[in-house]
Amino acid sequence: IVELSALTIDQVRAFFAELTLPGAAGEIAAELLKEIRGRLEFLASADLRDRLPAIGAPVLVVHGGDDRVVPPAAGEWLAAHLPRARQVVLDGLGHDLPLRRPDLLAREVTAFVEALA
Repeated sequence: IVELSALTIDQVRAFFAELTLPGAAGEIAAELLKEIRGRLEFLASADLRDRLPAIGAPVLVVHGGDDRVVPPAAGEWLAAHLPRARQVVLDGLGHDLPLRRPDLLAREVTAFVEALA
């Protein structure tokens, strides 16, 4: 298993460049991959960290404790650099936590919004 956070942008580009599917599924996948590639290019080139202190809106940073795509330490850093952020780490969940446990995510978002009122 590859540790996703250790991948370079060039490795990610190569993976998506080689990924193909046959027939109509392949055409749909090609369009999706084109969109993903564009977004990855933006993420690789954009560094907006210096703008975080200017964000005055309340922010809830929700992270899966076992996230191997974006390490929880990245969420901690983000929450520490946003003036009105609160971080929640949901243990035992990964990057797909909204799909696996939408109930927990809804609970945290509801509690966050209610605390603002």
